[in-house]
Amino acid sequence: MINGFSSEVERDENGELNTFYRLKVELPVEPYSDLFEKMSNKQMNTFKQKLERLLESLEEARSKEDPTDAAEILQKQFGKDFPVPPRPTTGKRATQKAVIPSSESAKK
Repeated sequence: MINGFSSEVERDENGELNTFYRLKVELPVEPYSDLFEKMSNKQMNTFKQKLERLLESLEEARSKEDPTDAAEILQKQFGKDFPVPPRPTTGKRATQKAVIPSSESAKK
């Protein structure tokens, strides 16, 4: 979605040019209207910033070896309803990442 934003230029009431970003998503059927057409430029900017913060959190969570650490990062984005698994009280901490890419698992 972030890559779908395009920059647009608009003159304000003082005649100054302002650049802003918009995301356009058209309905796949008639009237093919833009789902985000009613969002103001300020709302669209806030939406883009939130998507960028979500992407950063997802990348950070992906880099964590402990699933609890990853879930805690994601809970900050999704809220208290997002489940965080309890930390095991026994055993060793995992030495590998929680998610193994499919290319590595296919080699085993």
